[in-house]
Amino acid sequence: MPQPVKTGIYKARLSYQRVKRFAFEASHPGSQFGCNYCGTKMGAFMPDGEPHQILVDLQVLSAGVREHCRCPHCYSKDRDRLIRFFIERKTHLLSEPNTVLHFAPEPVVRKWFNSLNNLVYINADLDPMLADEVMDITAIPLQKESVDVVICNHVLEHIPNDGLAMRELFRVMKPGGWAILQVPISPILDKTIEDLSDLSHAERERRFGQRDHVRIYGKDYVERLMSIGFEVKQIEPSSFLSDTEIEHHGILAQETIYFCTKS
Repeated sequence: MPQPVKTGIYKARLSYQRVKRFAFEASHPGSQFGCNYCGTKMGAFMPDGEPHQILVDLQVLSAGVREHCRCPHCYSKDRDRLIRFFIERKTHLLSEPNTVLHFAPEPVVRKWFNSLNNLVYINADLDPMLADEVMDITAIPLQKESVDVVICNHVLEHIPNDGLAMRELFRVMKPGGWAILQVPISPILDKTIEDLSDLSHAERERRFGQRDHVRIYGKDYVERLMSIGFEVKQIEPSSFLSDTEIEHHGILAQETIYFCTKS
């Protein structure tokens, strides 16, 4: 597709989203929910997520439809709000100089990181409209051990050779560095299911819950990361957020954070 056409479609989608958000916010008055990015109080978060049966059957976290997911004001997702709380409460990212590599940057997280003067912030995607740098996660054009922090959320399920992508992320991390590597994951699936063959979009939706996904991760996700060299801690939201905070900010209580370090 020619880039001007692609840009036009992208801008039209953004305009539609803005109208939809404003209408939702106006029709849901109240203050029982709140966003930790924009500070807005609201009567409800917008629903979001893929409505495919496989995601329900396998209880895939942070992928199926969630009733309270998107902030109608800044469009943050439930997982964006969770990650901000984690970074603020469980890391030193905000108080120390750090070089951060952020793949497929979520717009609201990207805006937040850009506001932090202590960071050298590199955000990247294959699509030049979605990030400042164009990069292939399986061939990162950065020197070995050159970044302190990696943020890579819901990317690896798109990558046929996810092992190569993991090795590249590990390679560019400094010793003592850390990463947050979130993926859609099934807590009842012992082994990751995947198919790298040339399937139709409809078949990928049926089998993996999204037209551009090649797998659904299972409990062996941690083993995959550890086989690359990462040390992995699985951190639950309840370890740093109260039940009231989880509910008020529309956070999925069951979403484990995969906190990976390089010793």
